[in-house]
Amino acid sequence: MPENYSANPELVRDLMTVGVATCSPDTPIGDIARLLLDKGLEAVVVLDPVDGHVNDELHDLGISATRQSPLEALIQRREAARSRNDAGRNNAGRNQATE
Repeated sequence: MPENYSANPELVRDLMTVGVATCSPDTPIGDIARLLLDKGLEAVVVLDPVDGHVNDELHDLGISATRQSPLEALIQRREAARSRNDAGRNNAGRNQATE
């Protein structure tokens, strides 16, 4: 049995927060920054001041956003790492040639 196996798995509901922090679109950035720092938050939900709902531009929560497949993301990260390594080797070669 794996070491990280738990007979009582942690559930999402055990980590959920009730009373999500919200603000209006007119809230000053400084007030939001203070709230994030004071409460140790990572986000604040912006509500429409007229009806109290989430603003339309935030409504889908990114569900319809285009996403890379995990394989595509891996290939992209691999290629970026190869480019960085190649650039490092090229710079090292130039440094040796100028010495």
